[in-house]
Amino acid sequence: MISIVKQSSRVLTAPETNLFVTFIPFIRRQAQLALRNLRLQERDEAVSEVLANAFCAFRWLAQRSKLDVAYPVLRPPCRRGASTRRPARRQQAQPA
Repeated sequence: MISIVKQSSRVLTAPETNLFVTFIPFIRRQAQLALRNLRLQERDEAVSEVLANAFCAFRWLAQRSKLDVAYPVLRPPCRRGASTRRPARRQQAQPA
């Protein structure tokens, strides 16, 4: 089943983007630990996927003005993304 996602009209501000950039090392480290059993190429791809999912979660929070809870919310997607990684459930790139 294909679901159509509505385009967001709000763009992240520079401070919001900088906030997410500060989360990247933590998310990457947690994902690498959770995915350490995979081969190197698969692990790199999976870590990238976890980062993409974390960014989607962050953007969702930013659109709803809930960035005050952003740090704790980003941890479960990292774990969940690492443990239930399925190619069919990847985030699809939205055309600009």
